[in-house]
Amino acid sequence: MPQGPSGALSTRPERPGCPRALHQAAEP
Repeated sequence: MPQGPSGALSTRPERPGCPRALHQAAEP
């Protein structure tokens, strides 16, 4: 899986249109 800076939980590369809020919420 393309794990980006905050996309470790995402199965797709980091994109400005992705729901990164869910990933950022898991970060401290």
